[in-house]
Amino acid sequence: MNTNWQPLKRIDAQGAFAFASPAIQTQFGNPENFMLMVKTSYSAVYRPRSVFFDRITTIQGNITQPVLLLAPDGVPLRALYFMEKQPIIFGGLTVAF
Repeated sequence: MNTNWQPLKRIDAQGAFAFASPAIQTQFGNPENFMLMVKTSYSAVYRPRSVFFDRITTIQGNITQPVLLLAPDGVPLRALYFMEKQPIIFGGLTVAF
């Protein structure tokens, strides 16, 4: 999960978009639209003062990564990232993990 934050720290729209789920990618269509949404609607994710990854847990049967954020204005927030299985392609074979 920490790796997913590196593109946001570098303002790497392509890299951040690559970590988004297929549903989010479809919803926003391209990296620029995705980053505009993050920047305007989720400033604590876009430019946090600090980030702390809490212990992975299960919420209502979903593997979840709680993340504690300190927003740019100093407000503490907690984000919950629900994990989704994604297919991975190896040499033309699709494998779901």
